[in-house]
Amino acid sequence: METLGSLSVGGDTVAVETSRPSGGGLDAIDAADLDAGPEADDPRTRLTAFNDDLLDRIETPGCRRLTFESADETEVEGLAFYPESFDPDDPDRRGLLLTIHGGPMAYDEPGFRLQDAYFTSRGYVVFKVNYRGSTSYGRDFCEILRGEWGSYEVEDLLAGVDELLDRGWADPDRLFPTGFSQGGVNTGYLVTRDDRFTAAAAEHGIYDFRSCFGTDDCQNWWESDFGLPWEYPGEYKDRSSLTDVDEIETPLLVTAGENDWRCPPSQSEQLYVSVRKQGVDAKLVVYQNEHHNVGDPDRAIHRLETIDDWFARYDPEREVEDEEE
Repeated sequence: METLGSLSVGGDTVAVETSRPSGGGLDAIDAADLDAGPEADDPRTRLTAFNDDLLDRIETPGCRRLTFESADETEVEGLAFYPESFDPDDPDRRGLLLTIHGGPMAYDEPGFRLQDAYFTSRGYVVFKVNYRGSTSYGRDFCEILRGEWGSYEVEDLLAGVDELLDRGWADPDRLFPTGFSQGGVNTGYLVTRDDRFTAAAAEHGIYDFRSCFGTDDCQNWWESDFGLPWEYPGEYKDRSSLTDVDEIETPLLVTAGENDWRCPPSQSEQLYVSVRKQGVDAKLVVYQNEHHNVGDPDRAIHRLETIDDWFARYDPEREVEDEEE
């Protein structure tokens, strides 16, 4: 499985960007070979070897595309990334990272991501659900969340967890949802709806839409989806996970960018303080000088290690390993 990205045509040659769970790069294809059938030999010529040294030193994941039914019997697709030691046809239960994409109008594809390789190298299965609201499945599938946040996408994500539990791939005592931006929003929804998660990490999200209105750069979006907050206060309340914060029992890591105008850090601060007031274990990390991203290399490393450390704190298998060491 692989993803084809941007391409460029020059004369009779096509250069195309490719990405697969085990790596990727730039390939050249003779334009005459573009119509070659699936039985033909691969006509591509590799042009780059930028990351070969890295890929030779790390364990890259396997990947399998899965489909399953959500609560209303809608078919949903997800991508499961897994360690070399995991056999999807004869599985042993593993810790599960439910990694939720942003957007919501975005799409997870079968390509290489360092974060996936990082966590599969630690023995986890990483599952990415293209929940309703995602692109690539038609306009109706993509636009169904307009004014309906916290509904269909939550059902799809929970159904994805159930699917891996039913397959025997996921350990019910080692379930870890996480996501960035819209993925953080959805992580907030999940931990208010279900208490089975071992620990969670909500990154750079929005949790109270009323207080966010006018402090972020999305007021036109919120008005289009929910109306104006003083005219439709119930819509803003119903779509905010902070409304149901008293339902959260899951240990929660919350992160934000100091200068984020898409999902202001005050949103993460509200969520963090609210769960701590209830005695739920939580940690807040605000990345200084970062916007809606963690782009500085040192901070990017810190982010990944912080998520890993947070999950390891609650993962019974990782705790046993640490004690043995």
